[in-house]
Amino acid sequence: MNSNKPKVMVLGATGELGGRIVSLTEKYLPNAEIFTGSRHPAEGKHTIVDIFNAKQTAEALRGIDLVINAVGPFDYDPRPLLEGCSANDAHYIDIAESPSFVESVQKFVADLSATEASPRFITGASTIPGIVEMIIQDTQSSDEISQVEVFLAMGSANPISLSFVNAILGPLGRDDGFGEPSFSRLQAHTYPDGDTRLHGNFPSSFPDGTLMIGSKGVPTHMWVGFDRKIWSRALGLGHRFIGRLSPETVANLAKWARPLFASARLFGTMKGKFSVELVDKSEGVIRADYISSDKDGLNIPALPSVLVARTLLGSPTKTSSPDTSLASVLSMQDLTESLVAEGFGYSRAG
Repeated sequence: MNSNKPKVMVLGATGELGGRIVSLTEKYLPNAEIFTGSRHPAEGKHTIVDIFNAKQTAEALRGIDLVINAVGPFDYDPRPLLEGCSANDAHYIDIAESPSFVESVQKFVADLSATEASPRFITGASTIPGIVEMIIQDTQSSDEISQVEVFLAMGSANPISLSFVNAILGPLGRDDGFGEPSFSRLQAHTYPDGDTRLHGNFPSSFPDGTLMIGSKGVPTHMWVGFDRKIWSRALGLGHRFIGRLSPETVANLAKWARPLFASARLFGTMKGKFSVELVDKSEGVIRADYISSDKDGLNIPALPSVLVARTLLGSPTKTSSPDTSLASVLSMQDLTESLVAEGFGYSRAG
């Protein structure tokens, strides 16, 4: 083993997003030695890692320079894994979309005694919340902005994982953060390319449903849809029933529903859409950032974590920082240039 090579471990590499992160890491960090980790044996440079056991995790991460955590759903306590990274002076990055998980990482970092040379902890390094926060922070003034509307419309021909089904069914019928059950409201939205898709209201991935623009907290609404309106309508019809089930029952239902979701691939496309709109008090759009994909759209949420890894490992020294956001490491220019280089569309209007 070449000790001069930085060592990167990807946790959750057997999942859809984790596998994409491994492939992108191989591309963007050709000089790194890449390992995978999970609680189960696997082929290749693989290590058994129990992320719920701090002592075992610390031993498993010995010699690792950076960890990318893609183990979803992110509904667990990350502290044992964070302690393992801290004990080994290893940078930590995750792709969590859960506000409670992100807050747990932030609290852990806030409790650390800062030193001049210590690892960075970056959480939410994915489409949501990371890219949304980057777009919002790339705003000159918050004076006219009254709310943010985030629209995500997925291509239903993309690969379907159990984590994805859980992520869609889990919040269904539950409070979206603004007092309404998720998918109780359906809204058509037309993207800059003229494509109109049907979306349902969805829980905000931001604490208290707000994003900070400067010192101002702005309500941020999430809308989720697909390339085929029938799937949004089906979720709209099912929200009353699924919302009454316990989380455990919904998790079991997701296992049964996965083949149904997978069958949708036969009738769908790979084309995904993502838009972040800044809206004024009269509901006029001040500015809209638009990201689109014709294929491999799941690489969009996977890419930011790899770009952060490249930045952190490319730095000659480690500098402590309490900032755990994607924007604290990655610039908007680096992100958009990388998206375009990967074949995705990006535009800004307004």
